[in-house]
Amino acid sequence: MDICYKFGIIYYFVEYIHMMLPELGRELGRLRRQQGLSQQQLAELAGVDRTTVSRFESGAMVELGYSKVARLFAIFEQELVLRPRTAPTLDDLVRERRQ
Repeated sequence: MDICYKFGIIYYFVEYIHMMLPELGRELGRLRRQQGLSQQQLAELAGVDRTTVSRFESGAMVELGYSKVARLFAIFEQELVLRPRTAPTLDDLVRERRQ
């Protein structure tokens, strides 16, 4: 399953963007700054450590559970959706070639 970030656009148009964890972190930082929140304020609202927010936004977070990512984006009325993968990713192709 791929994780897609879903956001609303004017006139109720909905666009799905496939993102990897570092890209999701950068998007979270953009949303946080746009709303004028500090990392500490966002962390408190989402029930996570400030260091988690900082590492996620900077791309230093290698793994982060779905529920934490979903809670962080929910603060900005955003949601993550899972959808079946329609094509192999580059990682899939590299892994397959190595076997």
